[in-house]
Amino acid sequence: MHPIIVYLLCIYTLCVLSACAGVTANEEIPQLTVLLPETDAQFFTGYDLPVKINFTDDVNLASYTLQVSHTENFELANPWDTLIQHHIVGQSSELTALVSIPLYVQGGNYQLKSFCTDQFGNESLMAHTNFVLKNSTDTIAPTLTVNSFPNTDTVTIFANTSPSIIGQASDNIGLNKLFIYLYNAEHEVIIYEHPMVNMAAVESFIVVETLPPLQVGYYHIDIMLNDLMNNQLLKSYVIAVI
Repeated sequence: MHPIIVYLLCIYTLCVLSACAGVTANEEIPQLTVLLPETDAQFFTGYDLPVKINFTDDVNLASYTLQVSHTENFELANPWDTLIQHHIVGQSSELTALVSIPLYVQGGNYQLKSFCTDQFGNESLMAHTNFVLKNSTDTIAPTLTVNSFPNTDTVTIFANTSPSIIGQASDNIGLNKLFIYLYNAEHEVIIYEHPMVNMAAVESFIVVETLPPLQVGYYHIDIMLNDLMNNQLLKSYVIAVI
């Protein structure tokens, strides 16, 4: 082969290798900082959720993803659940947006999850921001009158007695769920848990519940009511068994 051709082939090979070296994969993950919403802030349906997030990468950003979902320990019938994805470019990008909150979704504890990617497919760590959502159409919590307990925070009973919870629950638009929990004195171990009651949207409900016999000591009862918009009422009692 002619020496000039060999020389040109060597130069071409060096150029190709140099170009390939310039696009080697990058393992540095992108970063993000959530400025809004603030943790545990409260918002109302029918308004906007303010979102402000800074994204950075050492080479080039590619996309971001936002997801809103509830964090209640039971299923909501009509929660707010949304997913937003967009492309971004550059080593830094700031997202400032107002995300519309539907009017008739249920309130409760919610969380904004967010992460971003770079051009090499590296993903940032997931950021979690908790916030509280209230339904604008109904902010009135349900009511509960417990007739079987005295109007005090501490109820005294004798050992081996089964305490009874008898009362009246009501709500202006409709009841949804009832929870009853019995804990030990340290509020750590659940001694008894009533199966969740679905109240089928009735506006009034008679509560009748008998707990298991208790030994000498102190116990803690939580009674929680939810209405259709997930407004909540929590009543707590200390049970002193003598």
